[in-house]
Amino acid sequence: MQKESQLLELQQIVVEQKAALLKVVETIKEEGVSNYPILWMYSGEALPNLGLYLGELAAGVWQHGATTLEELYTKGIIEAEKIDNFRALYNHKGGHFCVLMMSLEQTELVFLPYSLVKNEN
Repeated sequence: MQKESQLLELQQIVVEQKAALLKVVETIKEEGVSNYPILWMYSGEALPNLGLYLGELAAGVWQHGATTLEELYTKGIIEAEKIDNFRALYNHKGGHFCVLMMSLEQTELVFLPYSLVKNEN
């Protein structure tokens, strides 16, 4: 139940922050930093030492930022033998935000489709 509640909360945050999050993802790709940008959302006290810190969300319940596949590999979070599978999944999920959701209880990679997020036009 905790996991479902966190996923729903995460979806709501992405809905509210779609424009800003999309800009971050697009900038990482356009500037040639990585073809595999990953947003991270963290619920806990100490901040993860990952990529770019973007600030607090949901009245400080979540911290968020952006990282890349390459950084996750360099820091030993993703193992070398899993990189090709990750790339295939990431490419298959085009049109999705890739979010590394972290809390004290769990760490999970989720893909949230842009289409579930309201259009701001």
